[in-house]
Amino acid sequence: MPAAVAVDGAHIIFEDGQRTAPQSVIFATGYLPADTWLPTDVRDSPRGRGTTAVPGLFIAGMPLYSKPDADTFDGARRDAMLIARRIMKRP
Repeated sequence: MPAAVAVDGAHIIFEDGQRTAPQSVIFATGYLPADTWLPTDVRDSPRGRGTTAVPGLFIAGMPLYSKPDADTFDGARRDAMLIARRIMKRP
């Protein structure tokens, strides 16, 4: 998918205009944080451990939303494993 540029309710809007309403999102960036498209309440109130205030939206690999070492390979791996377990336990 192209870059996500906005969120509109339950829909994610991509750079090319495509929209999708996923059941779950694991937000993992590359080398630099790119969380400006996230809703303000998510950026202003990170919950930690990969969870957010938005049901079904998870963030891996970013210390602000997880642990201080989340931006390392091991930290991102740990985030991804925790998120996968949470998704598997959902109804």
